[in-house]
Amino acid sequence: MAFMRCCIRGSGQGRGSREMRYDLVDATPRSSEKKSSSSKSKLSQEALFEASESGNREEVRRHVEDGFNVNVVDQEDGYTALLLASECGKLGVVEELVHAGAALDAKDSFGRTALYAAAVAGHADVVALLSHAGADANAADDDGRTPFWATCALRHLQVASFLLDVAGVPLDARDHSSKSPLAHAIESGHADVIDFLKQRGAKDSDDARLAA
Repeated sequence: MAFMRCCIRGSGQGRGSREMRYDLVDATPRSSEKKSSSSKSKLSQEALFEASESGNREEVRRHVEDGFNVNVVDQEDGYTALLLASECGKLGVVEELVHAGAALDAKDSFGRTALYAAAVAGHADVVALLSHAGADANAADDDGRTPFWATCALRHLQVASFLLDVAGVPLDARDHSSKSPLAHAIESGHADVIDFLKQRGAKDSDDARLAA
């Protein structure tokens, strides 16, 4: 599983070439007007992502007021400003973007939503805000792991409790390998997660076999 992109974003590596692009027809540079417009849009996108990552709510609000598309997608990893802010635990920015109409359930290249990203990072306040705003608390990633599954795997039990008690997610959702949260906890030796899940009523014959 890949987590915490906000800690590595901004290194500049793999962010795309700054080489001048050419038209395929005549191999001449694009017009200065097009280059200027494209460059300005790219700079605005980067500024929005950086403001979302750092928690600069005022800068994000300025982008919203200027009419910038808050649902712009990173071309490399597929994340949006909302997903990035959620993963980094920037509650104020998340609130600003939600109010601006950001797509709650947009997924990145790993199939993760903003709520999923917040959950696996242990940001209970962001998870609660997104859930109350209508985000799908059961949207699985590309491996079939729900936010609850991944949260249990990372032992964020406060978030797991919220997802069960408030968001109402299922206790025994399995990933694409048919492994439940309890099976993963047993396999990983996470006694605290095992106790938590069993106290909540998790029971499965495969999990019992693993524990034997």
